Amino acid sequence: MLKKTLICLLIIFTTISLSNVSISMNEDNNKITEYNNVFINNLNNENIEVMVKDVSMFKERIDIGDIYDFYAIVTMSVENKGLYDIELCTIDIYPYQGNRETKYFVKTSDDDVKGFIGTVNKGEIKDIKVGVALYNKSENIKLNLVTTDEILK
Repeated sequence: MLKKTLICLLIIFTTISLSNVSISMNEDNNKITEYNNVFINNLNNENIEVMVKDVSMFKERIDIGDIYDFYAIVTMSVENKGLYDIELCTIDIYPYQGNRETKYFVKTSDDDVKGFIGTVNKGEIKDIKVGVALYNKSENIKLNLVTTDEILK
């Protein structure tokens, strides 16, 4: 009888201990998520800074669902000024030319245009290249960068 009581107390104590550890870990993860949100509005915010370094325009017919006569390779510098690492896949890009929405693309074969892939560690600066399909060569390009967190809100 004493053995069964000790086993029951041990099981109860272990269950309580594990559930407290589990809750503690979840609270820590929630704090990280709360402070690690990346909100990008017109390329800048407190945790991340995105700057356009170079735009190379090409007159070449490109077919990415629609046919475009021009495209540009946009090189951006992404700097993580926050306390935590940032996953680049949480950033979506919406390019516009003039008032019209256009498309962006990546190509990994020759130009190493990989887009928003990978992680930017805290304090790190990373160069990113993205292709943007263009209607013409004269109108300005506008890049609207948002996180998946903003889309869900």
